[in-house]
Amino acid sequence: MNQPQGEVFDIGYQPYEGVREGRNDARKAVMIDGMRTSLGIGRSLVTKAIPGILFLTLFIAALVFIIINQVTANTDSFAGPRVADFFIWTTIPLLIFSAIVAPELLTADQRSGVINLYLVRPITSLDYVLGRWLAYFLLSLFIIWFFQIVVFIGANSAGSDTWGQFRDNWLEIPRFLASGVTMALFITTLPMAAAAFTQRQSVGAAFVIGSLAILEATGWVLSSQIHNAAAPWLALIDLGAMPIHVNDIIFNRDFAGASANADQGAARWAVIGIYMILIAAPAALLWSKYRKASL
Repeated sequence: MNQPQGEVFDIGYQPYEGVREGRNDARKAVMIDGMRTSLGIGRSLVTKAIPGILFLTLFIAALVFIIINQVTANTDSFAGPRVADFFIWTTIPLLIFSAIVAPELLTADQRSGVINLYLVRPITSLDYVLGRWLAYFLLSLFIIWFFQIVVFIGANSAGSDTWGQFRDNWLEIPRFLASGVTMALFITTLPMAAAAFTQRQSVGAAFVIGSLAILEATGWVLSSQIHNAAAPWLALIDLGAMPIHVNDIIFNRDFAGASANADQGAARWAVIGIYMILIAAPAALLWSKYRKASL
C-alpha cells in the first residue's frame, strides 16, 4: 500500500524589494481607478457605451450651438446662443449620466466587500471616499470645460471680425470656468451621497433621477397654476435647475422661467443659499457615512 508523501522546499524568505509608496500614492491609485471605472475601462461594452453616449450628446449640442452661430452671424434679427446657454441644453444629460455612473464608484466596492481591502492600509475610509469623489469630480469637470471651450470658440469665431469678438467676450472665460465647477460639484456630490446608503447602483440612480424629476414637475405645476406673489418662488422647488440658476448669476443674467418674475436680487440670494445647502448637506452625509466605516 502506497503511503502519501510530501516534500518541503526551502526557497528562503524573499523580502519585497520594490518601491514603497506612501499614503498619497494610495490615494492617487484609488482616484485613478475611479476614473477608469467611470469611463468603463476594463469593463463590459455596455458600461463603455454610457460615457460614449454622453460625449456624443454633448458633442451634438456643441455642434448645434456652433452651426446656429455661424448661420446667424451676419443677421441682426436673431442672436445665436452663447456659452452662458450651454447648461440649458445639457443639464439633463449630465444629471442622468452622473446618476447612473457616479454611484458605481461606491456601490460596487460595498457590494463585493473590496472596500475592506482598500482600508487595510495605508489609507483611511475618508481617504477612500475622497479619492472616489475626486475621480468623478475631475472627470466631469474636464468634460464640461472641454465642451464649454468648444462652444466659446465656435460662438466667437462666427462672423467676419473673429478677433474683435474674442476681445469683447474674453470675460466669458473665467465665468464659464466657474460655472463648470458649480455644475461638476452638483452632479458629483448628490449621486455619490445617495450611493453611500445602498449597495445597488440602480437604487442610487433611481433615487437621484426620480427625486429630481418629481421636484421639477412639482415646481412647474405649482408655479404655473398658482397666481399670486409666491408663484415665482415656487419654481425654485425644481432643485435640478439650481446649477442653471447659478450659471445665470455668474453670467449676470435674469433667471429663465417662472422664477424670472421674482425679485432678482432676493432670488439670487435664495438660489445661492439653496445651492450651497444642496452641496453641503449631501457632502456631510457622505463624509459622516464613511467616517464611521470600520473594518
